Amino acid sequence: MHRYELGHRLRFVIAAADGAYAGNRGIKPATVVSAPGDTGVVELPVAGG
Repeated sequence: MHRYELGHRLRFVIAAADGAYAGNRGIKPATVVSAPGDTGVVELPVAGG
């Protein structure tokens, strides 16, 4: 677990493959669906609090 201080930013990356896995040679599509009214917010769980 890593605790981020208030005001810090996170970069969210979507990947359909894991480059750290040596046997992974395939390329797969990753689809992200959104709508004009979406807020663009990602909610992360809060541990202990």
